[in-house]
Amino acid sequence: HNITSNIDLRKNFLGQWSFLSGVKLLTSKRNSFYSVDNNIDASRTTAGWKYRENIYGGYIGGSKNIGNLFLKLNFRIEKTNINGHVDDNNNTSIKYTNFIPYIFASYHTTHNYEYSFYYTKSINRPPFSLMNGYVNRISDVLYDKGNPNLKAELTDMLNFTVSHARHTLSLIYNHTPNTITEYFEVDNGITYHTNINYGTTSSLMLNYSYSGSIFKWWQTNLYLSGNYTHIPQSYNKTKLWGGEMNFNNRIIWNHFGILSIGACYNSPFISGNLYCKGSTTMDLSIEHSFLKDALTIQLGTDDLFNGSKTKATNRVPTLEYNVYIKNQTRQIWCRIAYNFSTKSKTNKNKIDNYNSIKDRL
Repeated sequence: HNITSNIDLRKNFLGQWSFLSGVKLLTSKRNSFYSVDNNIDASRTTAGWKYRENIYGGYIGGSKNIGNLFLKLNFRIEKTNINGHVDDNNNTSIKYTNFIPYIFASYHTTHNYEYSFYYTKSINRPPFSLMNGYVNRISDVLYDKGNPNLKAELTDMLNFTVSHARHTLSLIYNHTPNTITEYFEVDNGITYHTNINYGTTSSLMLNYSYSGSIFKWWQTNLYLSGNYTHIPQSYNKTKLWGGEMNFNNRIIWNHFGILSIGACYNSPFISGNLYCKGSTTMDLSIEHSFLKDALTIQLGTDDLFNGSKTKATNRVPTLEYNVYIKNQTRQIWCRIAYNFSTKSKTNKNKIDNYNSIKDRL
């Protein structure tokens, strides 16, 4: 179960500035039970994991408008207490405190340009499924092991963005120490999979996006990204340049219908000790309306060229583990929709009938 409570205060003052403050309490309790039957020796292995997490937080800050300039500053502190045990054994207790600043500034020009900058820290807390205190059998040679001592990731984030009309350009830098990383160990021929806080991840990204109509009959959404990732402690690739593209188009042809074309490209990327190859997908659909737009039929296909299949390799000193991934199912689909609107069938005389109820009875 989860219990959350928070109190927020905002006070506006003359001179276009405001004061912000608040406190928050989050308490979580998890009970999980694990049972495995061994048909060979008729034995059963059981374990019960009890886990409690309490998070206490508070923040203070303010904001100010100075003409076309807007400034905001917040400072938040969070204290985390974690306790857990398996049947009164393997007890774990973790306590840590995070300080999280937030600095934001934006400036609007008379020529419809907007410049913005922010610095903050973000917290990525591990899911409870990674923090159980027992070993889960996946197969005869692979076991999954929880890590009750897993801590949250804290990422420094810098962002500078320029926007004009429907165009946006962003330069982003992220730095994460003690990254949550998949890890494999081999013991007596058995491979154990777990997650640990290991290594530092730094990335630099340049993103561009556009959303709008190139012509009256052509609507498009375009996203382009180039990035550089550095993981110096990785047992796999430590440096990698990469990129991403999403290009979605909607073309309207009179007397024919609507043609939708979507293309997505992801270059190879690295994460922890993982290296994943890139993928390319394309989706296509055609839509046409009948019976004065009451009936709509749309026919489409996803992953037209079967390009979403890829391979990921996780490498540690004692093991190289390969996984084959297909992120999107290749399929052909059809959607039929009919609008039963009675708008055109309504008798206007009935709407404009002002007879009283008693006269109609």
